[in-house]
Amino acid sequence: MEFMSMIVTGLILAVIMFGLSFVVSKLSGLSWFWIAFCANSGFFLTFLAVQSAFPENAALALSYLNLGIGIFLILQTIFGSSNWLLKKTMQRRH
Repeated sequence: MEFMSMIVTGLILAVIMFGLSFVVSKLSGLSWFWIAFCANSGFFLTFLAVQSAFPENAALALSYLNLGIGIFLILQTIFGSSNWLLKKTMQRRH
C-alpha cells in the first residue's frame, strides 16, 4: 500500500506544477501546456537520473513517485494533443 501513496504523491506533485504553470503562463503570455509539460518532464527526468544514488528502499519510492508523474505526463499529453487536434479540425471547417 505504500507504493500507492507514492504514486498519489507523484500525481499531486505533477498537478501542483500544472497549476503553477498555468499561473506562470497567464503572467508571461506563453502556452500553459508547454510550460506544464516542460516542468513535469524536468521533474520526471531529474528523479529518474538521481534514483540510482539512493539506497534501495528510497530508490523504489522514487520510482513509484516517478510513475505518478509519468502517468500525469501521459494524460496531459493525450488531452493536450486531442485539444490541439480539435482546434485544428474546427479551423478547417470554417
